[in-house]
Amino acid sequence: MAVLDSTFLVDLSRSAPSAVRLLRDLVGRGRPLRVPTVVLMEVAAGTPDPGRAAQDIAASFLVESFDEETAGIAARVGREALRTGRFPGWIDVIIGATALRHGEELISRNERHFRRVRNLSVVTY
Repeated sequence: MAVLDSTFLVDLSRSAPSAVRLLRDLVGRGRPLRVPTVVLMEVAAGTPDPGRAAQDIAASFLVESFDEETAGIAARVGREALRTGRFPGWIDVIIGATALRHGEELISRNERHFRRVRNLSVVTY
């Protein structure tokens, strides 16, 4: 499985060739794909019909809620990032924590925000 970042979903919606190729590869390997609820919110907010966009994304991918376990991981990751002066923002912390919780790669074009998260594997395209 893999966790998808907002950049990936936006690039897919724009039919970016590198994102489309990676999606085909992930699906071809039979990998279920997770979307954190905060990614669902970020992507839907940038569309003309956020409710419809959220429904469409939820129909295509496994949606992962921000639960207690992920919150604990995010708190640790966020605290460490704040202490080192490399804080990417709470939304990116939650996205990274979701991938860590499930032991999965994070698919993102925005490696800069996530490379600072210890033990997080980021796949760029």
